[in-house]
Amino acid sequence: STLFPYTTLFRSPYRSFPERIEVGLALERLGRTSIVYRIGIFREGDRDAAAVGRFVHVYVDASSRRPVPVPDIIRAALEPLS
Repeated sequence: STLFPYTTLFRSPYRSFPERIEVGLALERLGRTSIVYRIGIFREGDRDAAAVGRFVHVYVDASSRRPVPVPDIIRAALEPLS
């Protein structure tokens, strides 16, 4: 499988590093050969995301490097979330 470039939008500056955070992950789209996820990064206890983003996970054949269907076990786990 391959992860393609992701996008991130920072909504507020970070206060310090290291800082405790909470991360939320959501399924945006379950396709035939790919899955699009959304991510939110929250300061511990905050309701508003400090940063949001998305990334695409494409399943590919190791030899041919061509897209292949999302494995059945992964699809079965994610379908209830779509």
